Amino acid sequence: MPFNKATRWLASTMAATYIFWMSDCMFIGMIGLVWLTKPKKSAVPVDAGGAH
Repeated sequence: MPFNKATRWLASTMAATYIFWMSDCMFIGMIGLVWLTKPKKSAVPVDAGGAH
C-alpha cells in the first residue's frame, strides 16, 4: 500500500505543476494580446465633438 500512496501523491503533484504551467502560459499569452491590441497614440488630438 505505501507504493500506491506515493504514486497518488506524485500524480497529484505533477497535475498541480501542469495546471500551474498552463495558467502561466495563458497569462503570458494574454499579456502579449493586450500589448498588441492597445491603441496607438496619435499626433492629432481627437475632437470631442462639442462635449463639455
